[in-house]
Amino acid sequence: MIKTNQYFMHRSAITFIFLFFVKVIFSNTIKMPFDTGLDSEIINNSNFNDSLKYLHLGNQKNRLTSNKAIHWKRCILSYINPLNTIEIENIIFKESLFFESNQFHKLIIFACTLNNGFSLADNTIDTVVFVNCQFDSSASITANGIKLMEIDWSNINYFGFALGSFQEGIFSEHSHFNGSFNNTGIGKKLFFKECTINNLVFRRMQLPDSIAFINSKIDNEINLLDFDAPGKGKYYSICLYGTNYDKVNFSYNNFRLFFPDSVKTEMKKSIYESLLGHFKSIGFNESYKQLDIEYKSFNYLQYIKFGKELNWVQKNWWNYGYDKSRVLIWTAILLALFGFFNLFWFKHLLNAYVLENIRQKYLNRKGNKIIRKFQYIALCFIYTSIIFVGLKLEIDKFNFIKIRTVIYIFFIYAIGLMCVGFLANFIFTK
Repeated sequence: MIKTNQYFMHRSAITFIFLFFVKVIFSNTIKMPFDTGLDSEIINNSNFNDSLKYLHLGNQKNRLTSNKAIHWKRCILSYINPLNTIEIENIIFKESLFFESNQFHKLIIFACTLNNGFSLADNTIDTVVFVNCQFDSSASITANGIKLMEIDWSNINYFGFALGSFQEGIFSEHSHFNGSFNNTGIGKKLFFKECTINNLVFRRMQLPDSIAFINSKIDNEINLLDFDAPGKGKYYSICLYGTNYDKVNFSYNNFRLFFPDSVKTEMKKSIYESLLGHFKSIGFNESYKQLDIEYKSFNYLQYIKFGKELNWVQKNWWNYGYDKSRVLIWTAILLALFGFFNLFWFKHLLNAYVLENIRQKYLNRKGNKIIRKFQYIALCFIYTSIIFVGLKLEIDKFNFIKIRTVIYIFFIYAIGLMCVGFLANFIFTK
């Protein structure tokens, strides 16, 4: 009996090796059905040949079942070759599937059911993709280096990420997510598209540059309040399009909205207004302020003629009404500028708009040259101030012979009247 078993074992091993080399030589691809030779518990210290481009486990037509725990450990699948892929398809794993300390370019798990746990630990993998998978037990991803993590049409009971890093994570197409990220580095983005998120927890980590919840349903509150801004003058980007954003608890001091390219302007406006109402209702006044500033800028740029120029004025003049003290500074600056420019043609201004008291003092200046110069400067600034902050100009004092000078005086008056209006708003609404 023992000899018979040894005979079949040797025969299976020889058959497997033969098929392996035939596939490598002729097609540069190897497909190994899961029930023909790879149904072992451990695949250990295997270095697949550089010529191997594709390793396919499973069967497209018939659903296979593995009754053993599968453990890939310290295996290399031609990591240098960017075409190399491991695809596991249409298999029911009744026991655990475990990948440890491997180097793969791409790992695809498609249409599989994992009844008793899945684990990625200490692997180097460019891309990990789960499509149409059912995770009945927990899934763990620990201490891996992964560039892209993508999950589509999958149902995950609990997904735990710990001590690892990946550049991009995408959970999409009707996936169900329940999991946590612990001490995990996510470089660029973490996207949830058309997902149902039961629980999502972040602990002891930095958020990715962009996080998105797009057309997703969130069952329990996601807390993002504990995360500081990524740097001075920098923010995380967040997308809440089509999502119940009231379940995402965050401060807008550290975030800025972004939208998918397909979202139309009116929908963006609706999201801004709804989120403003949400911040106001929960008393997040500083978040309301930051979002309102962004929304006002959005309106100027999208809906108003010469919006770009007007937006610049509103932003710098008084920060859309949130920094009214700037009006004092701008009023002083403008008055000083007009006073300086008027020094060069003060005489012409006096002839165009006659203020008799100032004109007489100008003509009757006394003293040495320096004193007369100071008198000239003082009279010029007094004249400019009267026009700038005066509530009205007297038409009978105008000399319309030099029309350009008259237009310039009306310009000073208009700018000054605007400043006076803003100053009154600042004083009475402070």
